[in-house]
Amino acid sequence: MTEPVKVIVTLEAGAPGDVGQRLADKGLKIEAMLDAIGIITGACDAGDIARLQKVDGVAAVEHDIAVDIGPPDAEPS
Repeated sequence: MTEPVKVIVTLEAGAPGDVGQRLADKGLKIEAMLDAIGIITGACDAGDIARLQKVDGVAAVEHDIAVDIGPPDAEPS
């Protein structure tokens, strides 16, 4: 079994209210629903991404990556 991948789901304006449940039904393990900005974050198997992209109201499904900008006093590299 592969390790789940973290994803960011961007919703279309006016996406149906049950889009979160429909994404979960397609394999998304929801971590956060940011309704004010139309974003849902979560994790799924890599093979589920294509199914998530086809859910009505979904604009995009993208891999989430960690970003580290370092401490404020760090020298640029």
